[in-house]
Amino acid sequence: MKTFLRRFLSAASVPGSTVGGVPSPRLRSLSSSDLRGVGAPRPQGNVFVASARALTALCAVTLLAATTAFATPTISFTTGLFPATGSPVALAATPAGLPISVTAAPTAGATIVSVSVSVNGTVVGVATGASPFTVNWMPSAAGNFAISATVTDTSAVTTGASASVNTATVIANVVVNAVRSLTLNAPANNATVTQGSDVMLRSSAIMSDGLVSKVEYFLDGVLVGTASTAPYNFPLQNISNSPGSYTLFARATASDLSTTFDSTSVTLNVAAAIGTAPSYGITVQLTAPQTTDVIAVGVPVSVTSSASDSDGFIPGTAPGGVTFYADGDPIGTDLTAPYSVTWTPTVAKTVSLRALATDDKANTKFSTPVSVSVLTSAPSVTVSAPANNSSGTIGIPISI
Repeated sequence: MKTFLRRFLSAASVPGSTVGGVPSPRLRSLSSSDLRGVGAPRPQGNVFVASARALTALCAVTLLAATTAFATPTISFTTGLFPATGSPVALAATPAGLPISVTAAPTAGATIVSVSVSVNGTVVGVATGASPFTVNWMPSAAGNFAISATVTDTSAVTTGASASVNTATVIANVVVNAVRSLTLNAPANNATVTQGSDVMLRSSAIMSDGLVSKVEYFLDGVLVGTASTAPYNFPLQNISNSPGSYTLFARATASDLSTTFDSTSVTLNVAAAIGTAPSYGITVQLTAPQTTDVIAVGVPVSVTSSASDSDGFIPGTAPGGVTFYADGDPIGTDLTAPYSVTWTPTVAKTVSLRALATDDKANTKFSTPVSVSVLTSAPSVTVSAPANNSSGTIGIPISI
């Protein structure tokens, strides 16, 4: 027994060694004098080696402690930056939003693969490169949020006495008191339009601490359109800019007419037109529904148009065909004539319908808008008189 214990404790002092096939714990080795008189307590610093049984129990406890992870990356929210700066956040507004800053370090000898950031369990961004890592987040509403960041490195995952993992996570709970968000939904970044063409400018605005009065659109700093009601869309027609790349952004103004907040900017490319202005050969007309038609919430409506191109054709493949819009929001595209989509209105109000045709040279043109009134429900008519299958006499009036 004394010989086994001496071998066990001696092996324990050698990293990576095993005893009986079991990885050794990290212990200091004891001299032979430590084992004299086993059975009688002997003080060894703060530990009493009282008996072989007690020493065996001490080794078992040490083995259990050695199974905890000791080689992992580290992560924290960067001091002095959000969300380490604390809660509540008075205001989150576009275009800056709330940049989430994370400081992380890999396991010794490894490198960081990525840092993933989630808000309320949904991933909002993944960052790579060097620490500190930044992921931009723009909340869609005020409220309480749980922000978590997880770092992953290239170290190997091991189990057993030398267990280690290659991830680490940090969590912060924050309160955002107010949100002002303006998102430019269309055109997409780096989209291309041709000179003289039409394009729908689309955005969505959120202001939790006030009301949005209008949204303006600026192309290279020049005001090109204003939308005064939601959804804040504007049909920009006959783009006259010279070929080149331009910066497009939207600006929301609150009802106090002094508070403003902007969207993130996008690049809009203008290509040289092919054809003759102003129509470039395109003729497009909305044929149904008509202004006098009865339309009700929840009832499908067929929206149709005609489209042709005198110096070319309307392609039957994307991005050709005809795209239909309701108050500037797309409701569908048809690539083949007769051009038609099914639209089911969801809100009782007056709606402006348009069709946009695209020809074989990428020129685009809007139809003249048609305004229709959407009712909460369609009116119903019941004939109460005369009764079904009644008979009448020629020349004698019948009350209906």
